[in-house]
Amino acid sequence: MNNKQKAEILLNTARAYLARGGWIQYDQLSMDRFVRCSPRRSAFAPPEAGMADLPLFLDCSSFIWNCYYQTFDYMLPADLTWHMIDVLPNRVFYYELTHEETPAEQQAICKQVRELLQPGDIVTFERTVHSGHTMLYAGDGQFIHSTQKHGFNGYKYEEMRNILDPEGTIGMDTCERWFTPWDGSDWTKLYLLRNNVKRFSVHRPLDVVGDPTEQAVLRYTKAKDLVCSVTADCKPGQTVPNGKPVVYTVEVRNAGCKDQVAEIDYFATRGIVEDKKGFRVVIVKAGETERITFTLTADTDGPFIEEPQVYINGLRIWAPRILAGPAARSAGSETLPEDLEISTELHRLFFLHDTELADVVSRRPQQPFIDGCVYGLYGGIGVITPQNATGAQIRTTHITRSYLQPGDMILCADDALFTKAYGVLWTGEKLTGCFESGAVASERGGSEADRWIDTLFGRFCFAVLRPSLKSV
Repeated sequence: MNNKQKAEILLNTARAYLARGGWIQYDQLSMDRFVRCSPRRSAFAPPEAGMADLPLFLDCSSFIWNCYYQTFDYMLPADLTWHMIDVLPNRVFYYELTHEETPAEQQAICKQVRELLQPGDIVTFERTVHSGHTMLYAGDGQFIHSTQKHGFNGYKYEEMRNILDPEGTIGMDTCERWFTPWDGSDWTKLYLLRNNVKRFSVHRPLDVVGDPTEQAVLRYTKAKDLVCSVTADCKPGQTVPNGKPVVYTVEVRNAGCKDQVAEIDYFATRGIVEDKKGFRVVIVKAGETERITFTLTADTDGPFIEEPQVYINGLRIWAPRILAGPAARSAGSETLPEDLEISTELHRLFFLHDTELADVVSRRPQQPFIDGCVYGLYGGIGVITPQNATGAQIRTTHITRSYLQPGDMILCADDALFTKAYGVLWTGEKLTGCFESGAVASERGGSEADRWIDTLFGRFCFAVLRPSLKSV
């Protein structure tokens, strides 16, 4: 397969992420790995894994990384911009700015880069403040990339606030915004030659990758223009008692201009007692959405309902993993024990490694029936490690009040040793407890509660406990 054919399938994968809209959000925390890291960076995640309750969080570099991985099963050797410039394969252009280039020299640089660009190329630049940006060239003078399109560019660490873009953060851009000499008049445009850019490069990995995977080819052929997702009728992190049915909804949106046939095949095996296999055929008209539902019932002693296998026109569609457990106690029956040592509770969930670079906090083995931890609401850690970076199936990427149940406890720590630990209890109407290390206990409801919950992913470490899951 030649590079032109590879590029078409690669860009189809990139546009599949774009088609998710608000289900793809920017990973604002990924750059601060040694103080507060992101538990949300969605490595290895296909476009179909993004959905309303569990959006994918991708910054610019992890988006490019995922595009190549999902298309070719090829792992780019770096997913941070300033590393990508030096180690990505087949660098075909490299330039370090002196910031003394004349207008004629700037024009010559822009002309040279634009003439050599080919679809599938990666363009990366590093700023003087040790940050940067990377984009995928889509041909016809356009790039596709992940960026915060609204509001300020970056993360307000002092507020620890999420910035969720209702339109999503994958977008198309034009060469004119990038390869045009910067005149200092418009800081909203990310010109490659402006005075805070240190260097930039162009790489052509298509020369070294193999042929596309079967799934990427199906996404480009039989499932092209179909935006598919599977959701369940319970919020992430909410445990379903054994024996209670779970209703799954398969949604297929036709983003193309022609009607399409969608063959939906689903099945489940272990721990399922009804409706465990099915096949449906629906006609999805151009611009419209079709939905089907099926029901699975947990009949297992394990902590999870095995996620169903769902295929649409042969393309595997990610389905959420649902927590299962014994029947919960009555809502609101739990209160914080008077003698609860929050730091001890956190040590029971995490353990500390000493490394040369930083303190690393890792999860202890899961014991849902013993520790009552709502793993679907698991939060941040000190530094990303290979062991905890791939556990997307047991952590969520976004939390709101609607995810919580009365009696849930949210425990937080501001340091790896848990010396600055604190926690709050959700009563069903308010959060009550200590909202910062050393703070006096107080209550927050309504928008104040929402605002505090929105800061959880900016904290060093947090976990949500649901004591009602413990055996009576």
